[in-house]
Formats: sequence, C-alpha cells, structure tokens
Amino acid sequence: MIAGKMVMTAKTRPALPGFLRGQKTEPVGIRDAVYIPERKEMQITFSSGRRFAYSDVPQSLYDAFMASPSRAAFFSIAIRGRFQFHELAPPAPATRH
Repeated sequence: MIAGKMVMTAKTRPALPGFLRGQKTEPVGIRDAVYIPERKEMQITFSSGRRFAYSDVPQSLYDAFMASPSRAAFFSIAIRGRFQFHELAPPAPATRH
C-alpha cells in the first residue's frame, strides 16, 4: 500500500475471466455503429471506411457497446470472433453534377 492506495501487482491483481485470458486486442478505430432490431444485426463502420454486419447480436450487447467508454476495446473483447459477419458494400462515391 502506498499513501493509503492499494497497488496492484501480478500477485494481487484478480485473474481475468476465462474469455479475456490470452485475448489479443489489436487497436481498431470505429467510426459508427447501428443496430437493426428486426434482424438482430449490428452494422459497424470502421475508421478505414469498411463496413461489416454482425448477425444474431442481442440488443443488450449493442446497448452496452454504445455505452462503453471505449467502443474499440469493447469490440475487440466482446464482438470480434464471436459473431458471424460479412462485409457490406462500400458506399457509392459522391458524384459531381
């Protein structure tokens, strides 16, 4: 303990839950996300502009994702690799008239 504050060490830190142990969390940039309740589909647009649709995502998970202070970290831990997904067609580029 330092000046009344508990210092966490490898010995005192609680073990991570099983689904977090060994989980790689590569940095991801998330630009936007929408949820389509009738399809239980979560659509995520990444900072690269690529868009993906994730199937069978519960509304409660989407709500937790949106409330998360770090959506990128939440995505890496709770969504990536856990749901079937497919890439959506990129939006058509704007045309000039």
